[in-house]
Amino acid sequence: MLRSIRLQNFKCFADQTVALGPLTLLSGQNGTGKSSVIQSLLLLKQSYAHGLIHGLMLNGELVSLGTATDVLYEGAPNEIVTVSVESDSDDPWNATSSLPFDASHPNADVLHLHVGQEVGSMLSLEGLKYLAAERIGPRDAHITSDYHVASLGDVGSDGAYAVAFLHEHARRVVHPSMCKTNADSNRLIDQVAAWLGEVSPGVRLDTERSRSMSRAALLVSFRSGAVTSRKLRPTGVGFGVSYTLPILLALLASEAGSIVLLENPEAHLHPRGQMAMGELMAAAAAAGTQVLVETHSDHVLNGVRLAVKRKTLAPADVRLHYFSRADDGVRIVHRLTSPAIDTDGRLDTWPEGFFDQWDRALEELL
Repeated sequence: MLRSIRLQNFKCFADQTVALGPLTLLSGQNGTGKSSVIQSLLLLKQSYAHGLIHGLMLNGELVSLGTATDVLYEGAPNEIVTVSVESDSDDPWNATSSLPFDASHPNADVLHLHVGQEVGSMLSLEGLKYLAAERIGPRDAHITSDYHVASLGDVGSDGAYAVAFLHEHARRVVHPSMCKTNADSNRLIDQVAAWLGEVSPGVRLDTERSRSMSRAALLVSFRSGAVTSRKLRPTGVGFGVSYTLPILLALLASEAGSIVLLENPEAHLHPRGQMAMGELMAAAAAAGTQVLVETHSDHVLNGVRLAVKRKTLAPADVRLHYFSRADDGVRIVHRLTSPAIDTDGRLDTWPEGFFDQWDRALEELL
């Protein structure tokens, strides 16, 4: 498991260490550095995937950040961007403590290791799965890929392979800690439907695949009591089901020791659905998956807090980080505040701007 990430001269950070736990939530106003933390891991993964053992690939299929000028901290005392990753001592990735990259060539889109040491196998981050904020919406048909679905066990960073993944792994057994008891079974397709029920009550899913056309289709129906609707195309039932499906698959099908990075899992969900996402993320962390989430939703946070109170996950296994910025009279400074959670799901501090907009509005209304 990854224990921390330290970023030096990287984007908005002069020198920032972010502690990680089995479940880590990154929150804060837009442009305060949340995405930069996730991007640092994605840069390492995509660089190794392309065979770069001496460099950092700034533009690829997972993340595109431009050139050295775009990633070097403004006001940096030198032209070295350093990414440090700490993991458990027995972690199979054998995490390297510090990776300094040369950012002295402004237009370079590959930053080479400053001191020439070789990046080890840990930078493959083989078990890391990523779902971006911009995901595939409702489609009549979805692309398939045996390489992504079967070999990588991946739904795609935009969820493009989610329907094909569900079709191929429908009968896969879900870890007990993530299973809903009201589901028809502990198989993946039934557990996905049960969790989707928090988003759209009574939803049922069916999949079809045409190998000759390399396409997969999702069909959605709804059950209420003894009545079940006809099967509908996703384009007829809104964005919530399609946007949530890849998140549910990434978590419910995750294996112990893997890492799941999620951006804005609350998108297109009503409050109860957002809270359910927090509950599921906590359950996945309890099953051994490390989950790192960027979110703007107090409902997601509350889902995690309730999971802690219900003893799904221990308080020590949750890390909460709030990113903010101010100025020191010379330049903009980015700051990190990290509230701690207790066994009742209460926080020891509530920084200004940390999911407090409801209280602010209510105070003015009253």
